[in-house]
Amino acid sequence: MPTGPGSADGSDDDGDETRLQKAWLRRVLIAWPLGLATMAIAFAPGAMQTAWGPWVELALATPVQFYVGWPFLREAARRASRLTANMTP
Repeated sequence: MPTGPGSADGSDDDGDETRLQKAWLRRVLIAWPLGLATMAIAFAPGAMQTAWGPWVELALATPVQFYVGWPFLREAARRASRLTANMTP
């Protein structure tokens, strides 16, 4: 029975699906706490009038934008280079 890539039992597809699910879960586990912390600072009385408030929000939002959103950004750049548009990542 073949066990290499492209085998008939679909085990390679299961491995890819598991890998994608773990990557998605890792991105969610990073995005939620950072997003909640950003919202807490944004709604804290007087925090945005301080010198540190906007900088802390920027520091918290940057990993969400570029690490968590990387699959979407990468596909958007690919599609822009081909002059096509689609709403799927």
